[in-house]
Amino acid sequence: MFASAVNLRVADLYGAKAVAPEGAGPNPGAGAIAFASCDRGVSPKRVVLEARSTLLSAGRGSLLVRSRVTLWPSEALASRNLAAFASALGSRCELRYGGTSVSSLSVALPGGGRALGLRVAVASGGEHTGEIGYHDIIGFVCGPAEIVLTSAGFSRPVEPQTERRLLKVLFRRASDARSDI
Repeated sequence: MFASAVNLRVADLYGAKAVAPEGAGPNPGAGAIAFASCDRGVSPKRVVLEARSTLLSAGRGSLLVRSRVTLWPSEALASRNLAAFASALGSRCELRYGGTSVSSLSVALPGGGRALGLRVAVASGGEHTGEIGYHDIIGFVCGPAEIVLTSAGFSRPVEPQTERRLLKVLFRRASDARSDI
């Protein structure tokens, strides 16, 4: 299966351990539907399949990483959804839904492509109460698949070289497995 071939694994992040299993994405709830309406993305009800990787933790819990593969009915819908999320309107929606600051991200991919996304800063809770959590959500499209890396760093953003390396891993795997979509 394409998603299994692409998604991150424990060995992809030095010193990582699995803290939550891989699995299917959740059924779209009211929040996801409202966000897609807000950023003018594609309704999550149109998703064909969503698979999330194992949640990885490294750096004594100060870094969390997960990938997801979302299969849409067409490449056009996958591209439209990612572009809407990474747009100025998508940034405003993130602020409306709880982010304290939002900035755009763009990462070069092999072959001249670009991964697009947002960095959302939020006040953290739980064991990180009082710290700022930096959530980077960066994705690219491969055929009808939207591939997204989500990384969270506490007190400081995740190192850009870590995100670039993981995005390259995802891009290489997606390119190699494209015929399996």
